Amino acid sequence: KALDRSLVAVNEGVLTVATGGEAKLPLPGAAKTQGLVLELQYRLIPLAQAPQPSPPPGPKLQPVGQASYGGITVQGAPSEPGLPEWALPPAPPRVEDRNMAYIVGSDGTYRALPSLVDGSETQTLRVDLGPILPDMAALALRSKDTTRRLELVSARVFDPAETGGFKPKRPISTAQDALVSVDGIEVIRPSNDISDVVPGVTLQLKSASEKAVNLKVEPDRKAVKDSLIAMVGNYNRIMAQLNILTRDDPRIVEEITYFTDEEKKTANERLGLFLNDSTLTMIKNNLQNTMMNPYATGGDVTLLAQLGIATNAQKAGSSQGYDATKMRGYLEIEEETLDKTLASNFDTVRKLFGNDSDGDLIVDSGAAYRLESLIKPYVETAGLISVKTGTLDRQISQQKKSIDDLDRQLATKEADLKRQYGSMEASLGRMEGTSSSIDQFSKNNGNGQ
Repeated sequence: KALDRSLVAVNEGVLTVATGGEAKLPLPGAAKTQGLVLELQYRLIPLAQAPQPSPPPGPKLQPVGQASYGGITVQGAPSEPGLPEWALPPAPPRVEDRNMAYIVGSDGTYRALPSLVDGSETQTLRVDLGPILPDMAALALRSKDTTRRLELVSARVFDPAETGGFKPKRPISTAQDALVSVDGIEVIRPSNDISDVVPGVTLQLKSASEKAVNLKVEPDRKAVKDSLIAMVGNYNRIMAQLNILTRDDPRIVEEITYFTDEEKKTANERLGLFLNDSTLTMIKNNLQNTMMNPYATGGDVTLLAQLGIATNAQKAGSSQGYDATKMRGYLEIEEETLDKTLASNFDTVRKLFGNDSDGDLIVDSGAAYRLESLIKPYVETAGLISVKTGTLDRQISQQKKSIDDLDRQLATKEADLKRQYGSMEASLGRMEGTSSSIDQFSKNNGNGQ
């Protein structure tokens, strides 16, 4: 049929095909499709629903005349257009057809590509052309969908075996996407590490296999180890701040090697600010007890020290003298012991940090659970630290208010004393004037005698 060019448009490099529109993108010449891949980037934009039609207004008739005689007025009969009764036209058929893309062979043969995926965001369709047609002369787009508008962002045909425009003649192997079938569903990914097929599991493909492969799911021990190292680092930072605030010993700051010069200066200014504060002392003691206490795991590992996490973690057989820094409550990690324990007792280590002891599927014991339970009342909204900080803020505000009141009283008292001093000086001046007058009077009277 004749094409309606108004249904196809190009705007800023995007080809738009509306409902009923057709477009053909020819290649410079017919190409053999063996080994070629077609890649389309497109969007399917939802169309707004057409408004409900309303009855036509009909002809606009002029008002009829009238006649009057003897005080009697006769109105003319209104005109009757004789319009037929209006009926709601039938709704256009709703068509949802996502088969919009085709390849065209050199002989004019059309072959449909896989259905496009719905979505307003840019989607990508990659198709191996070899199994579809032996050669390709054009890409055809045809839209019969009444609910979506096709927007083609880009289209390219390429040989995935080429690199930088060059293709080896006798390659031993060529880079290509990973193809894996999981429960009968084929998945193609650009990397051999696939993490979006089995929830929570990353498949690391090592080599091709014609036979079914049984998967062995292993825990991510490296991620667990990194998390434990991060936890110990955060714990030591908290312990360092508690030591600085509750102890007045400059050696505490000098022992912290990761502090910058500015942080050391600030820490020295804060030394012993809460020397007798029971809250911080209690937090510190409870933190140390939490990290040293045993926890029921149903296995041999019940202490963090058995995992290689302790205040004085040493390899078996090693010895060292007294070190004051070991008495500050900081934790250390003996990495070799940690690796061995994670490799041999992973589930026991999990229970050491969080364990369901009563079978209700809720963690209710373990070092991490106890640590969270200990810290939460202090740091949550309206927690102990928040309440204590609010109390200190109120006390500071009250002290500032008292200082302001005293400053005002002092200024008032100073002004009053200045007034009194001025009055006293005026009185003294008057008295001195009176005394001079009396002296002069006495001299005058004495000379007269």
